[in-house]
Amino acid sequence: MNIVHVLPRFAAAGPERSILAAARYAAEQGLRQEHCVCTLEAETAPFARLMARNAGIALAQGGVLAFLDADDRWSSDKLQIQLPLLQGPPAASVVMGWARIFCSLADETGGVQEKVSEPVGLGVVQAMLCWRSVFERVGLFDPDLRLGEDTDWLLRLREANLLLLHHSDVVLLYRRHAENITKHTFGHPIHLLQNLRRSLARRRASEETQQARLSLFQPYPQKRAP
Repeated sequence: MNIVHVLPRFAAAGPERSILAAARYAAEQGLRQEHCVCTLEAETAPFARLMARNAGIALAQGGVLAFLDADDRWSSDKLQIQLPLLQGPPAASVVMGWARIFCSLADETGGVQEKVSEPVGLGVVQAMLCWRSVFERVGLFDPDLRLGEDTDWLLRLREANLLLLHHSDVVLLYRRHAENITKHTFGHPIHLLQNLRRSLARRRASEETQQARLSLFQPYPQKRAP
């Protein structure tokens, strides 16, 4: 089975480092380099990151997709853990593991120390593995969203009644640093509430559409004879 490794947002580190990073992660996961799609995007705005992800999905040829941003790291056994879970049973559309948040801080000696959190369930796509066909049902990531794009996509997954299987294995190291867009908003409920409102609006629209379709098949009331 071909697993495609989609790596957006590597342009900030330079194309050479991007290609080396793609090759390194492919080797760690037992993937051949031709199964990596590295989408280079010089723009750091949120929409550019999502457009890079969407471009990677469009270019991917394999049946299974995995994502990784330049900021973050996978565990060395991520795919070994997640692929059997995805193949089931049960027949899941997406599997998602846990993560640890880490940050690099300068110490008094001028060196760098890394602080790592306890395992948490972030609900980010870098910690998931999914069938490529899921995007045909759910759609791509919404580039109009500045924050909460992963939550928006997962809500649409739920609206489509597709199974998301969670597991507690740590498969991702999620980096937090000065340029990380979620640094000042991580855990903030505003973007979650906005996405929930959008989800509710979609569900209401879907219900209204379904009711309108059903009304077309209702028998017309018969007129009483005079």
